[in-house]
Amino acid sequence: SQQPAIIQATQSHPSSENLATASASNFPTTSRDALAKQQIELDKKAAELDRREQNLNNIRRYIFIFLGITNNFPPLPSFCPVKPCFVQDFNVDIPQPFQLIVRIHFYIWISFSLLMLLNVCGAISYFIVEHSTVSGSTFGISIFYFVLCIPLSYIFWFRPVYNAFKNDSSIYFFIYFIIFFLHNCILVVWCVGIPASGGVGFISGIATTNRSLGVGIFMVIIGVLFGVLGAIGFLLIVKVLHCYRHMDASFQKAQAELASGVLSNRGVQEAATAVASSAFSGQSSYNRY
Repeated sequence: SQQPAIIQATQSHPSSENLATASASNFPTTSRDALAKQQIELDKKAAELDRREQNLNNIRRYIFIFLGITNNFPPLPSFCPVKPCFVQDFNVDIPQPFQLIVRIHFYIWISFSLLMLLNVCGAISYFIVEHSTVSGSTFGISIFYFVLCIPLSYIFWFRPVYNAFKNDSSIYFFIYFIIFFLHNCILVVWCVGIPASGGVGFISGIATTNRSLGVGIFMVIIGVLFGVLGAIGFLLIVKVLHCYRHMDASFQKAQAELASGVLSNRGVQEAATAVASSAFSGQSSYNRY
């Protein structure tokens, strides 16, 4: 009798090599998926932060429009043909922890403006007493500095420190540090009172005491005020540097802000496009020949 053929079922088990190959092939895909998911989440958070910042700016603009707030500095009368150029509101623009130090800078700028006026008065007195070429040069240069330095100091060191704390901008911090340091160095020079430097101070004042004791003492006092203002300025630089180091600011961030500002500038974009177009047309003409 013939025995029926029996087919034995065999259960196949994946080998260790196959498992290793499968896990190795699945691991990069899983990692890539996780990284892609994290990148998507980061992009969403960045877009949300940009949206919130834009909404805050819009709310601030609408509040200004509703309250009728426009450029409010310098405060000029309505009949003046020159209108205010800046919006200055410490309570709205500057975060609460930094409002005091920004206000101090503003008071320093006001003190500097008054001191420049006092310097002109001292230079007039110096010229009346001395009647010399040096005193005449000091008087003329003091008027020039009075007209020029007051607005420039507001634009080139007060507005940068204002905008630095307002926008948390590293590039404004760097502009402030450089310009305000040079400004204080000039105050020290005026404190010394070098003849024909535009600032009455110790040297000019002491030399004038031989002709008029009152005028000489007045000039020395102006020199002392220049020195005090310069010393306070250097202390403010140290204070702002301390704040700068505790904020999210760095030289790399300043470079990134500068590059972003340059690349986003419409004039720069148009110039780059024109250069690229001219280069492409020149290359096409060269290839034809």
